[in-house]
Amino acid sequence: MKTSQLYDRRLPLTGGRPDPGLPGEPRGRDRRRAISLSVVFILVAALIGGASVFAWDRTGDRDQTEGLEDTIAQRDAALGEVATLNHRLNGLRSRLTEARAEATALQDAIAAAEAELVSMLGPALPDGKRFGALIAVGANQEPPRLVIDIEQYFTDQAAFDAAEEDGVFLDHPDYIRNENPRWRTIEIDPAATVSLIPFGARSYPTVVNLSGFGELFSSYEGRDLRLSPYWITIEAGKVVAIEEQLIS
Repeated sequence: MKTSQLYDRRLPLTGGRPDPGLPGEPRGRDRRRAISLSVVFILVAALIGGASVFAWDRTGDRDQTEGLEDTIAQRDAALGEVATLNHRLNGLRSRLTEARAEATALQDAIAAAEAELVSMLGPALPDGKRFGALIAVGANQEPPRLVIDIEQYFTDQAAFDAAEEDGVFLDHPDYIRNENPRWRTIEIDPAATVSLIPFGARSYPTVVNLSGFGELFSSYEGRDLRLSPYWITIEAGKVVAIEEQLIS
């Protein structure tokens, strides 16, 4: 065999140019190993990436869960506060309703008291002298007042005529007519004087001040004073003088 007829095993069978990338058998195995390592690296990278994504997803889910729990807790707290405020509001409404009812009842009571007071006071009396029975003397109240039942006093023939008109038999020349049983409450001037009639076993003076008369009028000793009628003198809407009238 001639040397020129031998072929180089490094040359391809179909051409005369050597393959620079294939120096021989060992170089082919290196290439396959490199490809295998690349595939392994790709798989490892994919696994690591998937694990990272999974871990990120789990972390995101945990954060979202915690955020949702916080939101639910805040909502529950807000609902509780709203319920508390509604309870307080209902309580205030109930107390307001009760207060309005009490105010209405109080207004009605005041109106009734005012009506009763007007009824007791009666219409204002004009200045001058008035006759009647004293019901009460508030000498020490502020301002001093007396309560009187206004009557008409007749003497002599006028007494018999008035009694006859009223269908009353009269055997003495004094007659008292009471057409209106309404009591009148009148303010007394603190400087008013009181004139009393000396008769019987009375030991007190005939002229006393208002305070002394008030004490006598309400005392046991002055019980007969409560049976006597009186004349009152009114000036500027106030009683300035009180005079006892003796009835025979």
